[in-house]
Amino acid sequence: MKNRVASTSLPLVCLTAFFVTGCSHQSREVVVRERVMVAEPASLRQGPGDAVMMSETRSTTVSPGTPAFDSEEDAAFFYKDLEPYGAWIEVEEYGPCWQPRDLAPDWRPYTVGHWDFTDDAGWLWMSDEPFGWCCFHYGRWAFTGRFGWCWVPGRDWAAAWVVWRHGSGHIGWAPMPPVGVGVSVGVEIAEPPHWAFSFVEEKYILDVHLRERIVPVTRNVTLIKMTQNITRYEVVNGRVVNHGVDVRVIERKIGRPIPRRKLAEVADPKSVGLRGDRVGVYRPKVPPRQARQSSGRPRPPQFIPAAPQRAEAAPELAARLRAQEEYHERLRTEMERRHASELASVPPGRAREQLLATHAAERRAFEEHRVRAMEARKSRPRQVRPAA
Repeated sequence: MKNRVASTSLPLVCLTAFFVTGCSHQSREVVVRERVMVAEPASLRQGPGDAVMMSETRSTTVSPGTPAFDSEEDAAFFYKDLEPYGAWIEVEEYGPCWQPRDLAPDWRPYTVGHWDFTDDAGWLWMSDEPFGWCCFHYGRWAFTGRFGWCWVPGRDWAAAWVVWRHGSGHIGWAPMPPVGVGVSVGVEIAEPPHWAFSFVEEKYILDVHLRERIVPVTRNVTLIKMTQNITRYEVVNGRVVNHGVDVRVIERKIGRPIPRRKLAEVADPKSVGLRGDRVGVYRPKVPPRQARQSSGRPRPPQFIPAAPQRAEAAPELAARLRAQEEYHERLRTEMERRHASELASVPPGRAREQLLATHAAERRAFEEHRVRAMEARKSRPRQVRPAA
């Protein structure tokens, strides 16, 4: 993978997120952990073609020819379910991936829906999108410089695969980067870049209209510095539990108890949703991966290029880019208005100098993300389909 970096090249600030498994309630043995690394801002910047940075230690049980992301069988399993809502594309870093169709300029994973808390699996993302039962519980999301957000297929179900931050009255979450197959203890993933996070005030974390409560992304680079990483996952009795922010802390903030839901298996995606104190989830079992060939010959491709795509008309591309520019212009206007309001209430002196520095950092981060998003909007990735 282009984006693989040595762990020593990332300035380490904190290590918090991890996986553990429990054989009993009395003793828990660490088997594999994901350590989310907070890197210096410069280390989080990405160029065209780079995905979210990560480094990993591979297991000696995986042969040298094994791809880093052996997800073709997982992609084939979910192919028909997701095809009506987007396109399956070829992404060099990850293999066959999926992209939703007609995304809004401000879209990012885990924004169209709301959070519920469950006794069984911790913080559960309840998506309002028709593909949500799959793409926010299986696999991971990655942002590539060429194609923007894409879903990397996976077979392990969780209530949500996110990195959490909390502090200064705000809670933030971002999609957890993908992890390759055959990883061993010592997996290290650079924390997602600031623009991948969604932040809300603590009191809004359970709001069913959560998207309306999300802070403008222009504040993210500042909120990252004001919050701490609180990501924590456990595997308890074979189930991944997404702990995230302490539910008792939120209860104190909002002054009322938070309902503890129970998971209930449902037979199809249309049945997903709340039923009293239970929440229906659709969790089809992904079949085991096929045994690898012992002959040393490469496996035949499971995905091949789809039929030639219709050439995109210039007006279609222009309309897409115009919508993206208009969105960023609204963001810029809101940011400058907020900056002026903040400066109006701060007296001269050190505090004002610090605020000016904060505003300058936000402007730089905004411009970097604007350029990155515009480049991704211009892309026309090659679509793929199952070979058989």
